[in-house]
Amino acid sequence: MLSVFRHPLLRELPGDHELLGHFEFAPLTRHQRLYEPGNLVDKLYFPESGLVSVLRRDGRRAVQSWCHGSGGRSFVGAFGVFLPTHICTSEYRVVVPGMARVVARDTMKSLLVPGSLLEARVNAIVQILNSAMQQMLLCHSWHLASERIATQLLLVRYALGWDRIPISRQALGNMVGCARGTTYPVIENWVREGIISLSRGIRIRDAPALEKAACGCFDIIMGERDSFLAAAN
Repeated sequence: MLSVFRHPLLRELPGDHELLGHFEFAPLTRHQRLYEPGNLVDKLYFPESGLVSVLRRDGRRAVQSWCHGSGGRSFVGAFGVFLPTHICTSEYRVVVPGMARVVARDTMKSLLVPGSLLEARVNAIVQILNSAMQQMLLCHSWHLASERIATQLLLVRYALGWDRIPISRQALGNMVGCARGTTYPVIENWVREGIISLSRGIRIRDAPALEKAACGCFDIIMGERDSFLAAAN
């Protein structure tokens, strides 16, 4: 019996797997907070569409990166949102509405068989998330605003799986820690060069040019993601 779940981690399980019977559908609404720092985590979300961001504070800095996009594509979450402890240390917020499968954390934990492929992939999720967040901290500290903006657009593009990024310029600036006076000139310059266009968000027109404008963090994050997943398999 094949699984009818869209989420990559769940889709690979047999359709009669005991875990799948415990999931429920839940809408992801814009600006919805799935988790907040200090809150008790009692549910796990596995997005099947939409986009979820992760915000973690490092002293005075707020570092935001993207957790999961539609179609199961993601650069940090790998297969979805999974927290290793009962207490959340980051904010998980819905940026693009969608749908998710939800299960009680205790249920998920009780059904993880030690040494199983499922457990290995869940552990890889945690490693990928932590690794990507550390890379984003370095990115925010060392790279130019234009490089950070380009890198974030590429990461979101990969997570969503399409070239239209349904977020505003202001939201993009907030994501990379840049004021409007810094973000807008960068965006406007790329519009003039034909790299992007503005229509109901941001549409990437010339991905290779955007890649040249970015720093190397995108390749580093994706490379580490692939390494963790390969080790889990």
